[in-house]
Amino acid sequence: MINNFGKLTLKNCIISGNASIGKKDSFSVGSGGGITNYGMLSLIGSTVSHNTAAGGPTFQVDGYSGNGGSGGGISNNGTLTLTESIVSNNLAAAGVGATKGNFNGGGSGGGISNNGTLTLTNSVVSHNTAGGGNDIKIGSSYIYDIGGNGGGISNSGTLALTNSTISDNNALGGIGDSNGGGGGISSIGSSYSMIKAETKISNSSISGNIASGWGSKSGGCGGGIFNRASILTIVSSAVTGNTTSGGIVGDDNPKSYYLPSNSPCNSPSGLNVGSGGGGIANFGDSDSGNISSNGSGYSPGTLTIVNSTIAGNTAASSGGGIIDWSSKTSITFCTLYENKAISGSGIAAETGHYIDYSGNNSTLKSLPVAQVFGVNPILQEDLGSTKTYALLPDTGDPALDKIPLTACHSNNITTDQRGVKRPEGNKTKCDIGAYEVD
Repeated sequence: MINNFGKLTLKNCIISGNASIGKKDSFSVGSGGGITNYGMLSLIGSTVSHNTAAGGPTFQVDGYSGNGGSGGGISNNGTLTLTESIVSNNLAAAGVGATKGNFNGGGSGGGISNNGTLTLTNSVVSHNTAGGGNDIKIGSSYIYDIGGNGGGISNSGTLALTNSTISDNNALGGIGDSNGGGGGISSIGSSYSMIKAETKISNSSISGNIASGWGSKSGGCGGGIFNRASILTIVSSAVTGNTTSGGIVGDDNPKSYYLPSNSPCNSPSGLNVGSGGGGIANFGDSDSGNISSNGSGYSPGTLTIVNSTIAGNTAASSGGGIIDWSSKTSITFCTLYENKAISGSGIAAETGHYIDYSGNNSTLKSLPVAQVFGVNPILQEDLGSTKTYALLPDTGDPALDKIPLTACHSNNITTDQRGVKRPEGNKTKCDIGAYEVD
């Protein structure tokens, strides 16, 4: 195991088979199964795999609770850069050792836990797991939510992904009302401490990730990405084939707009929530159970998606592609295709407190909706450097040649997910989504 407080570069290294386990009564959380960074760390052409972070029992006035592990592969509290590197098959384990009346916490950041500045370029985070713990049960109700958080990456700082892949990671629900949040990525800020977490994803793929619940008690949120009180920007990227599961009530419970800070995506005690946001879940956070009508004390999630593809995602309840719950979402020149849910298969927008949902970018409202959203595009998988979906030429696809030349580069986007120029060749219009037909 590596513990860095200085300036360190690891090139062509393998960090594997390590474990960080919190000690009993130390109030510590096992963090950074392979690497813990408080300084400046660069990984180049390296692999971090099969490491484990697990917390130990912590003394409480009435017994012990179990801390969940943080950063199965890497825990970052400084500046961390990964280039052409792999983080895979790591585990942020659920806590153990809780005595009656206490809980075992869920794991956070199966691959990487970030509380500093994290940059990934041409890298892969895959097959990592954030384990789910178990709640305290009083009578017939569970009073905490302690599901896994961020199967691939949990972020409470600044995260930037470029030409990278986040795939096949899991955020597991635990016993009780325990939701898994962010199968691929969770990005969580807080209205309590005014933490402004931020994630930017460019030319990347978020695919095949899972956020699960616990049976009928609760549902997972954000199979691909869970964004709460955080700023999330997705540009020229694909969010595909992600899944949430569990829950029976659905996300539209009229009393469930308040999401407590100890919960990835659950409603207050006693209100079960179905799975939402197979691809992306965008939520807010409040410092009070009674949100005022003007949004006082409430920090919304802010989601901006431009020239991207949201396809083939599934939620057991609502928002197969995206769920926006009392937050702010802007979607411009994107394709939404074959996402599945009981309600809002493409997008479910909750009209609760403090919502500012906009399908059209404010500067593009003069364009027809068909030019902002590619409805039912004809796609096929494209397994380039990062997985995406390719538009098929000469098919009459509604996403083909729809963006006027004057608007093609309005967001300073000159290439598609693969790096192909927009528009390609002698074309006078660009294509909608993450793929430009060449």
